[in-house]
Amino acid sequence: MVRLSLARIGLLAPNAIEEIVSCLEGTQTVEVEKLGVIISPESAFDGSRRQYRADILIELMKKSADPGRKTIGLCDIDLFLPLFTHLFGYAPLGGDRGIVSTARLKATEEKDFKENSRISAARGAKEVLHELGHLLGLKHCPVAWCVMKPSLEPEEIDSKDLSYCEVCTQLIKENAK
Repeated sequence: MVRLSLARIGLLAPNAIEEIVSCLEGTQTVEVEKLGVIISPESAFDGSRRQYRADILIELMKKSADPGRKTIGLCDIDLFLPLFTHLFGYAPLGGDRGIVSTARLKATEEKDFKENSRISAARGAKEVLHELGHLLGLKHCPVAWCVMKPSLEPEEIDSKDLSYCEVCTQLIKENAK
């Protein structure tokens, strides 16, 4: 089981974090700790794009990250990297910090608020596991249901399980040695 810390970036609603954590607690993959730290994202804002640079936000998390744990910052702001128009999340391969944004993960279907909230939380939890996979040394996976399969649209996330395929699970074990 991987020890994972979650940090709050900006004004993400506390109940959004609780819902994502609730989804993650159903997995056998992670032991989650919520950090009490709130990181201000203002210095990562790019006015010309009206988005926040994911790599700068990850650097801002350095002070609050626990060296013994992988840390993922959760936010509700639009992320980018210079080569990408937008991101659901980002984590450097083999690093110790990553980021996931719920800004583009919200359900847009005409459903009730509770159902939309559940869909958004499940998507957020899957993206947290996806970025954690990158921190653990995993690259993208071709298996359709594996959480490491890349997604370009939020609806693509819905078809993934909240777990790693057998190959990715084995790679995590090998990388931990």
